[in-house]
Amino acid sequence: MIRPFKTQWDIPEYSSEEKIQIKKLSEELGISPTVGALLWARGCKTEELMSSFLNPDVSSCHDPFLLPDMSAAVDRILQALKHQEGILIHGDYDVDGISSAALLYWGFLAMGFKRVDFFLPNRMSDGYGVSEAALKKAKLNDMTLLVTSDCGVTAFEVVEKANVSNIDVIITDHHEPKDSLPEALAVINPKRKDSLYPCKDLAGVGVAFKLLQALGVSDELWDLVTLGTVADVVPLLGENRILVSKGLNELSVTKKIGLKSLLSVCGLSGKPLNVGHIGFQIAPRINARGRLGDPSDVLKMFVSKDENFAYDIAQKLNDDNQERKAIEKNILEEAHQMIKENIDGNYQGKVLVLYKPHWHEGVIGIVASRLLEAYYKPVIMMAGSEGNIAKASCRSIPSFNILDALNDSKTFLHKYGGHACAAGFSMSPENVDSLRDHINTYADKSIQDNQMFRKIRVDMDVDFDNLSLNLYSEIQKLAPFGAANETPVFLSKNVRLLMRPRLLKEKHLRLQIGGEKGSKLTVMAFGKGDFFEEFDQVFLKKRSINILYQMNLNEWQGQISLQLFLKDWQYSNED
Repeated sequence: MIRPFKTQWDIPEYSSEEKIQIKKLSEELGISPTVGALLWARGCKTEELMSSFLNPDVSSCHDPFLLPDMSAAVDRILQALKHQEGILIHGDYDVDGISSAALLYWGFLAMGFKRVDFFLPNRMSDGYGVSEAALKKAKLNDMTLLVTSDCGVTAFEVVEKANVSNIDVIITDHHEPKDSLPEALAVINPKRKDSLYPCKDLAGVGVAFKLLQALGVSDELWDLVTLGTVADVVPLLGENRILVSKGLNELSVTKKIGLKSLLSVCGLSGKPLNVGHIGFQIAPRINARGRLGDPSDVLKMFVSKDENFAYDIAQKLNDDNQERKAIEKNILEEAHQMIKENIDGNYQGKVLVLYKPHWHEGVIGIVASRLLEAYYKPVIMMAGSEGNIAKASCRSIPSFNILDALNDSKTFLHKYGGHACAAGFSMSPENVDSLRDHINTYADKSIQDNQMFRKIRVDMDVDFDNLSLNLYSEIQKLAPFGAANETPVFLSKNVRLLMRPRLLKEKHLRLQIGGEKGSKLTVMAFGKGDFFEEFDQVFLKKRSINILYQMNLNEWQGQISLQLFLKDWQYSNED
């Protein structure tokens, strides 16, 4: 198989002065030069910065009252507590929105509120954002305070209607605000233009957590703030790194029945947890419900004190996730076929725009991400036609701001919003072809051909024969890994395959690779089964290759060994 795009390896080069400084700082901190160099590459170029990165401390969390409108929100909630007003929490249908709603629920109960309820929108029937159905629920139950989590910063109309109904609204959100803000009692968002809050990258659950910090009831909620922060893929730097560092330990020993049930279904009970456990096992099960149906059961599970009820919901989430995988597989195969056939040249442009009415709108976002990985092009996936409305999920590459592109294409759209690399919109299906033409014309002017290369940041060039479990342990000092603090990627040159590749489940490869001095390790190439023949020829022709990889542990029958996860490869210059 020929790779559909080129990769560019970004390999750091250090001056002799930098190398001296890295060595000096490493000695002062008692860390290896390898860890010192990794910290240097992450912008930690003083002893203080390196130390704070290696030792995240909750005392370094920022004052929550630095967030705009925090004082007004706290005063209003304390007033509501004094008079035992009813509070309705409005979350969202993804992990961040659900975990932040659960966090607020537990926090308000801890304060002593007796009437706390919640509302989660249905992706299909309610769509994104604050729903008028929540306002109706608040009015019906005589609730005079509506607190949002992970949504609301653009809810102008609903907030206006709430004000008319004498329902005060406190917005906690982290999404990009527009030029103006809703006329809510408080809009707590670190991305506000007037915000002086140091950490702009809090997840929605992080903003909700800061509200509860200000109210003095956040101590038992580190598990939930970690779940939402990791799942929303915000940068794990600064305050987010502190939240997750502490929260991973709290999550592994959580006493919350719902979380314990979910960990059990995932096979993670009693195990030390890392970011990967959340990102690849826990979060997909939660998101599956939000993608396929009503997410309210997930929140009920999170706040339940009934073990049987919570475990039953957790099992259903497992079933939902299996269904989601099957739907995703079918859509992905169909999309690949459309691109391959390229009817009328629709899919040869710089932006892939694909539409089928029968696709499941709750899953197209995942498929868009898969296609971006496969072709390294911005992807717009559209589904549905009910009411003459198609809904879209967009994913983009760093060199193409998809939100700017949608703004330029707004004459074709009904509603749109999002970020530079992920967005969504709705439109009339009959305009799909026009949108495809327009946005590709825009992309031709915006993206240079040399920006269509996937850049892989390489942390360090390492002699393959020097890889060891000790080096792996050293690197773990930089954990938790995640967005903006990725698991380090290493380069080793002139390695060889020691045997023919092994194909696993028709989509993965297991390679045995050796160094120039006789060392050998198992290298897993996940999702690279299509390159079986290429690696087979590498072995048969005894060619040497340069590889990019991440280190990991393999545990089998009580034995722990080092294994590598392949990221990319090139033929060595000597060949």
